[in-house]
Amino acid sequence: MLLGVCWSVAAAPPATTTGDNATPTTRPGAVDPRFHAAIANLESRHGTYAPGLSEQLLELGIAYQRQGSYLQANGAYKRALHLSRVNHGLHSPEQIPVLFHLIDNLVASGDFLRADQRQDYLYRVQSRHYEPASPEMSAAMLEQAKWQHQAYLLLPDDEDTSHQRLQRIWNLYLGVLDNVSASQGNYSRQMLEPLGGLLETQYLISVHGEENVQGGINLHTGIHPGDSERDQYNVMRSTNYRRGVAVISSLRELLSHTETDGSSLPAEALLQLGDWHWWHRRMDAGKRAYRQAWDELTSLDDCTRLLQQHFSEPVRLPTLGDYHRKIDAPDPISGYVEVSFTITERGRVKDLDTIDTEWVNEENSSASPDRLLRLLRRTLWRPRLEAREPVTAENMVMRYAF
Repeated sequence: MLLGVCWSVAAAPPATTTGDNATPTTRPGAVDPRFHAAIANLESRHGTYAPGLSEQLLELGIAYQRQGSYLQANGAYKRALHLSRVNHGLHSPEQIPVLFHLIDNLVASGDFLRADQRQDYLYRVQSRHYEPASPEMSAAMLEQAKWQHQAYLLLPDDEDTSHQRLQRIWNLYLGVLDNVSASQGNYSRQMLEPLGGLLETQYLISVHGEENVQGGINLHTGIHPGDSERDQYNVMRSTNYRRGVAVISSLRELLSHTETDGSSLPAEALLQLGDWHWWHRRMDAGKRAYRQAWDELTSLDDCTRLLQQHFSEPVRLPTLGDYHRKIDAPDPISGYVEVSFTITERGRVKDLDTIDTEWVNEENSSASPDRLLRLLRRTLWRPRLEAREPVTAENMVMRYAF
């Protein structure tokens, strides 16, 4: 499901039959008429605010959405939401399932701006209903953080809104970590997802503009409640490198405590640390982390495969998140370009040459691979390693869509 929004869909009402194998007849593109009949029946007996009418409208919206009738689904969901608020209160939890489906429908129809507005409202309702340290609130914070991440990438925000989103994402993931630590201890595996989210956020901050270990995970923010939003963001920006190191170190510590002997994940966290150093042009620190990861992987039973996987070829950085969406295949595709280039021992692209350009539609004269090639020239890579040392990789041949 797009934008990380994934909720269960309520089942349609059972079919009534007049024989063992009879099925209802509906027109192509039309929903089962019994949805409308059930709604009309409730309204005739109990009025336009009848109890249970919101649930029937929700199922009608789901039926419309399933067949791609997003406008009709949106109307059904909005009326269901209105009835839920009238019957149960402005911030009642009964409207949460309706909001889930309404947002899902808006995303499916491509209306990300309204979906973003509804997502904010959903989070306000959840915050009023759930206890701050409850598992339900942690799940709501995780969903909201994922949403804010995608909204940051997809919506045309101004500078103020963008930095507010980044700050919000960080605070949400940190809130989940606090909740999990308080309820399950400092080494719960449920910390893995918010730690990964924090690292992705640090990469976003790094291109947009401490760790104190006491027997567990503790990320020092350096932010004080009285600071303005802009001041808080400036702190996050100025401490980006240190924060990323703290996040990855916490991730590695957690994996070292929770993984079984022979797991490659603690060593692969060292790879992420090396990548983070490399991303910030701290090449010496990056080399040390890569060498340590090499040594730890070498001690494992399947070391040959792991070394081949991580070090035999250059790896485009960063390895997580949606940072390469401008390089990865667009929609629609205008054509393909095959290129050759060299990745130096410092992870930089040089000698970039076009081998061939193939047009999907030759009449699309406005399309060009030039922008893609400029992005490729600026892309940073984890270099190939041989005997624990970065080396140049020549004659790299890749094919990209544009």
